Order: sequence, then structure tokens, then C-alpha cells
Amino acid sequence: MIVYEASKKDILHHVDQDVLVPKILDTFTEKMGRTNDRETRSWDNSMLHMYRVLNDTAIPDNAGVVAIEYNIPNTSKRVEFLLSGQDGSSDSVVIVEQKQWEKVEKET
Repeated sequence: MIVYEASKKDILHHVDQDVLVPKILDTFTEKMGRTNDRETRSWDNSMLHMYRVLNDTAIPDNAGVVAIEYNIPNTSKRVEFLLSGQDGSSDSVVIVEQKQWEKVEKET
């Protein structure tokens, strides 16, 4: 199940219009039946960062499908962000998993 999908061009437009997170929230609530403020804040923060990544002319405007909160079949796990496309004759998918950590410590 995909909670949100759009082309690169559309997702950039939805972020510019400040409608992306409400679209994710509406669909997520409809399909999953629940959400919380922490998750909504996470989307807000994450999508601004992904906007910066996608706003690159090296990524074509019609780049495959941008999928947000893809539910992995037969599990309760979700992938936060997928971008698909083709490089010549090869199909490719980029998977992005973002974390909302407040601090990071080096482990030795």
C-alpha cells in the first residue's frame, strides 16, 4: 500500500503549496485509521529535506513514482520515501529511510 504517490514535479508543487503533509495525513488516516502528532511533525520535517534533495535538475521532473509511507506487504513496516525511474533500459528504485533523532553519538 502506498499512502502518497506523485511525480517529482507534483511533489515539489505540493510542498510549495504547503499541501503535501495534509494530503499524506488524510490518506494515511483513511487507509491506516490512525496517526499522531509526532508522526505528522516527522512528515513535515522530512518532506522539507526531501524537497531540497528532489529540487535538483539532475533528477528529471517525470522521475517515476515518488511514494511516501509505502507499507511493505505482509509486514507492519513502512518505507518512508521511494523514488523510481529508468536509466536507459534499467529500472531503478531509491529507498530513503529518515530518522528524527535529536542527537547522535559515535559508537566505537
